[in-house]
Amino acid sequence: MIFAPAHAKLVRRGAKTQTRRPVKGERTVTIRRAHGRIKARAQRPPETSCPYKTGHAYAVQDGAGKPENGRIVVTAVRRERLGDITFEDAKAEGFVSQFDFAYHWLTAHGWGAGWKAPAGLHATLEDMILARFQERHGDTEVWVIDFELEQDPVRFLARRGSPSLTPLEKLKGPGLDDGSRGYTSQRHQALDPDCEAIDNETLERYAREAKARDASRAGEKVERRKRRPLHERVKELESDPGGADLSRPLAAIERRVSAAERKRDQRAA
Repeated sequence: MIFAPAHAKLVRRGAKTQTRRPVKGERTVTIRRAHGRIKARAQRPPETSCPYKTGHAYAVQDGAGKPENGRIVVTAVRRERLGDITFEDAKAEGFVSQFDFAYHWLTAHGWGAGWKAPAGLHATLEDMILARFQERHGDTEVWVIDFELEQDPVRFLARRGSPSLTPLEKLKGPGLDDGSRGYTSQRHQALDPDCEAIDNETLERYAREAKARDASRAGEKVERRKRRPLHERVKELESDPGGADLSRPLAAIERRVSAAERKRDQRAA
């Protein structure tokens, strides 16, 4: 969601929790190719629903084309006349009063030409501005969007490094002086904004689980080997070039087998 830089700061401070966006009527949209040439123009019907949905999270941008600098979650959306803004709404918008909001809106969306002070001998500048606001923009239909700061824990993303860093600097990360150790919480500074580093506790848990899986697989492998016939296991060991020398164990087995055969023959005689 795009805000003016000053308003984006208020959002991040929690001083602005509401914004108004004009309801778009029927309009012509220009579709351009990558090199900037016009590809087509299309007619868009009037908006019937707000493009920002309740329960969804959106990036906070300090102007069009600027990187993400915070996130908000939309809590409520309604449609109303701009002129129906209340004092409480103006405060939620980050302004001191309805007059401050009206002055800002006129500055951003146009004062128009040929406006005069309202009737009366005691009209003040504030009365003039409020009257102009109601005259020019009071009937404008707007989406009133309530939001709150996203309360997710700080993300740990691998920061984009510099090819000129030394191997030690690459190991420690580019943020040697700020204690970042090569990590950042800002998506636009990240090497991959969707690949988040994990905390030490989670890393240790993953390591324990991996060791347990390896031990279990090793035990299963031993049990499968024990169930195989002895001659197959011996043949496998003999075919291994780097395997152990089996000459002495096999000679010992052969002596035992010969001794058992002699005893059998003696019993038979």
